[in-house]
Amino acid sequence: MKLKLYLYGGFALILAGVGLLILYLLQPVRLIVNGSPMQVSSLALTVRGITAKAGYPIRSGDFTSPTASALLLDGRTIHLRHAIPVILWLDGERLQLESTARYPVDLLNQYGIPVFPGDLLWTDGMQTAPSQPFSSTSIHTIQLLREARGSSNLLPEDTLGLGLARRGEPLFGLDRVSVAEDSPSGTQPFTIERVQQVLDITLTSLPYQQKRQLDPERELNTETIIQSGMQGLAVDLKRTRLVNGVEVSSDSRKSLQLAAPVDEIIRIGTQAVVKTTTVEGTTFNYWYSVPMYATTYAPTEGGGGTTYSGKPVTQGVAAVIRAWYPAMSGQPIYVTGYGYATIEDIGGGIPGKPWIDLAYDDATYQAWSGWVTVYFLPPVAPAIIEILN
Repeated sequence: MKLKLYLYGGFALILAGVGLLILYLLQPVRLIVNGSPMQVSSLALTVRGITAKAGYPIRSGDFTSPTASALLLDGRTIHLRHAIPVILWLDGERLQLESTARYPVDLLNQYGIPVFPGDLLWTDGMQTAPSQPFSSTSIHTIQLLREARGSSNLLPEDTLGLGLARRGEPLFGLDRVSVAEDSPSGTQPFTIERVQQVLDITLTSLPYQQKRQLDPERELNTETIIQSGMQGLAVDLKRTRLVNGVEVSSDSRKSLQLAAPVDEIIRIGTQAVVKTTTVEGTTFNYWYSVPMYATTYAPTEGGGGTTYSGKPVTQGVAAVIRAWYPAMSGQPIYVTGYGYATIEDIGGGIPGKPWIDLAYDDATYQAWSGWVTVYFLPPVAPAIIEILN
């Protein structure tokens, strides 16, 4: 029985403590938001919880006293200042800031920007004193103009242009300022646009052409460079306009040729000289040699029984394309891997290759193809030289 009484007594004490805590927490809290006081009630224990319940959540950059995570068990007063965005123009540079400061001088000091005697300050377009407060509920634009810092800086009688020069920030070339350069310094806010024009130069090589000239005084199949080729040179110009480091326009000019290319001139000899050589154990005279791609045929292997000249298709007969045949008809040759032959026939050829077709008898026919050297035997045929060159 005594145990039950003790239990009932313990529960009663706990309930009484909880009730007293609730009554304590329900006491009004003095909340001062951006300088405006109010009374709020909340069961929350922390500063962050109380302000949130009151409809004033704490955001990043806000100032609170006590701190946002503090338990508010006594001293039931909370100070909350919301951070506001501020646009600061300092020496022509735009800075995006955020601060809980209520005075321009405090905001500038917060970001390590000192205010010197004689400096001029504009807030939202109006010249103000650094200690004059501004509203906490809107975005502000602050412009700070540096003035008179020692005998070498801006003087009251300076013009804006002279003042900038004294400060080490003179206007150059295409730079623009929002007010006249001869305006008295320190009388009105201004902005500076630093204008640059960048010229990009691109050099391009111009290829030269190779020209070949036939020379009947030089030995056949010899080449001599009589004029070396030289590349030309062209220039492309691109002009880019920058304002405060940002590209605003650009234009390209047509390529300008600085130096014309010089053609390479090669003289090729066309004078046939009869020579003697030994190939595959056979000695003969020749006046020209050229690599050609060879194929083979026979009377029953696509060649028919008679050549274009009317002779029988047999070993020792060769065919060339129709365009070459008039100049080469009847020309004696020696072909490596085949032997002596005479050009007597016409064939279709292989596009892109100098081609010759070598005949066999049906009994001795060998199907093969590949590159060979064709030697042209005397007499010299000038028309063949012209074709092969």
